[in-house]
Amino acid sequence: MKNILLILSGDVATTLLDKILASNKSDNIYKIVACIDIYDSYKKVIKALDYIDIKTFDATSYSKLSNLMNLNNFFKIIISVDKQKESKEIIKNIQQINLKIPIIYLDIWHSVIKDDENIEYIRALNIVANSLLQKLPNIPKLAQNIGLGSGEIMEITIPFGSKFAYRYIGSIAQNRWKLFGLYRDEKLMLPKLSTIIKPNDTVVLIGEPEVLRQIANIIQRDQGQFPIPYGKNIYTYLDMSKTDMQECLDITNKSITLNRVLKEAKLYIKINNPTSFEDIDKIKASFDKNDIYNMDISYKSNNGIQTIQTDIENLEVGLFVATKEFYQNGQHLNMILSKNIPIFISSNQKLNDISHCVVIPNGEKTYEQIASMIFDISSQFKKMLNIYDMSPVGDSKDKKLLDYLRELSITYNQDIKILTNEENPIRYLQNEKNVLQIMPMRTDVFRKRLLNMFSMDTDVLSFNLDKHSKILLPIIEKDG
Repeated sequence: MKNILLILSGDVATTLLDKILASNKSDNIYKIVACIDIYDSYKKVIKALDYIDIKTFDATSYSKLSNLMNLNNFFKIIISVDKQKESKEIIKNIQQINLKIPIIYLDIWHSVIKDDENIEYIRALNIVANSLLQKLPNIPKLAQNIGLGSGEIMEITIPFGSKFAYRYIGSIAQNRWKLFGLYRDEKLMLPKLSTIIKPNDTVVLIGEPEVLRQIANIIQRDQGQFPIPYGKNIYTYLDMSKTDMQECLDITNKSITLNRVLKEAKLYIKINNPTSFEDIDKIKASFDKNDIYNMDISYKSNNGIQTIQTDIENLEVGLFVATKEFYQNGQHLNMILSKNIPIFISSNQKLNDISHCVVIPNGEKTYEQIASMIFDISSQFKKMLNIYDMSPVGDSKDKKLLDYLRELSITYNQDIKILTNEENPIRYLQNEKNVLQIMPMRTDVFRKRLLNMFSMDTDVLSFNLDKHSKILLPIIEKDG
């Protein structure tokens, strides 16, 4: 949350305050210094809100303004006052107190003020004139006036810690919206699937206004959102005609654990070809009274592919859970891999007993794509992230990737443990107990074990270990 100082007087200021209150959003904390008229009109309404505080005093007073600014670490100051002389005095005082603080200044007089990189001028006369200009024929439209003007085009700056930071564009689900432009270092980039979004990039989105508002909230929030942005919810598929009851119960219990850990996600359970009402009751008995889930049962005999495809789209699925039998079916596997959403692979160990999360970096390009998600998942499980560096004298690419992961750990304020060892990483992993492995979802790891038995690839070899549960995250395997 950001602390914002607003210095207000006049009609424009009143309208601005009305819009802030109408937005009903508490993502920022507002401190308001208002003229007596605005103060008297709004003090009762604002008193009931915990994210807005309003005061009235002479904002041209250096001492009073200094006291307020010294008590609060303001992210930005907005000045909308109706007297030009006062506005200049306020800016002068602010810059004497803190020269670097960003100021948004409403200029309704078309003042001639020297350029200042920390002041953004809102030139009221220019805005009105430009709006009228757009009504003339054969005049190119400004970006803010393109389309319906209802919010279907949006420009957002990516903050540090955002779920979109350090992500490949191709790994982001774009349903009912599209990212079609990116600005970096004041230059326009036409993004490819393989383009990595970085903090301070500005992205241009187009889509349904309500969807874009949701995406904006996701972009601007910090850790703890997985399975966003792949989707929102957890989807568990059980074909009871092909899986024994014990495994169905085990997958159900692990899905419940995932749902309790991933707070933002809803759990949907699809039961196909149920064997008996008694077995369905056993599955329902796995849930506590506080668990919230949705269970759908299909009694029609089918292989489930069409059902799953429809559900993934309609239920905004961001994490897919199924039994081992499901992933061993070629049709099923190809279908779920094509959906480009994370999948959960179960083991014999209980998911709620895991002691830490594990990553064995193998390839800069693949692990760079999923790095921010790795930190998100381990933070939601509230477990230490162990990173195995099995080649302490390895090549520069390995070192670069580890340095990158260290930087992200600082960005996300999350502790990591880097284990340096020349021992065979698979043997090392085999001896570990109760861990959750996070790895890229590469198509080649799903090949038959006979084809992979001579592989030296740690992703392939560790995937074939049944001892630990895994979350596989989609990557771009080829340049888009």
